[in-house]
Amino acid sequence: MKLRRSRRTRLDPTQLRLPLIALIDVVLFLLFYFIIAGNIDNEENELAATLALVGTAPSEESQAKAHMLAVTADVIGPAYRIAGAEVRARDELLGILRGLPKEVGVVIRSSPTIPFEMVAGAMQIAHDAGFERITYLPDS
Repeated sequence: MKLRRSRRTRLDPTQLRLPLIALIDVVLFLLFYFIIAGNIDNEENELAATLALVGTAPSEESQAKAHMLAVTADVIGPAYRIAGAEVRARDELLGILRGLPKEVGVVIRSSPTIPFEMVAGAMQIAHDAGFERITYLPDS
């Protein structure tokens, strides 16, 4: 009579370790991604701006009342023109905008060659100065 050894049918815990660690890594990565993406979404919604559609312009009456802020750039860097003054520093622009009445709003104009980061910076400065009606109108 010959006795055979039976094969072990149990799983070895060391064989399961690697797939379990990879699964935990993926779950944590997804968790961090959704936490970060959710926080960025809330910050972008806080910026109140009115974007003009291409091919449309504000009415003459609203354009005459609103403060016009022109964003330009040259080799030195960005320049902002408002109320007859041209400034290059963001702090100076913030000081000028804080001194203007807020009820009428501000219209930001720029040429298509100006990087949008400069325009977005001007929109943020206007928002920080207390303006709630901010309109972006690209020059054609």
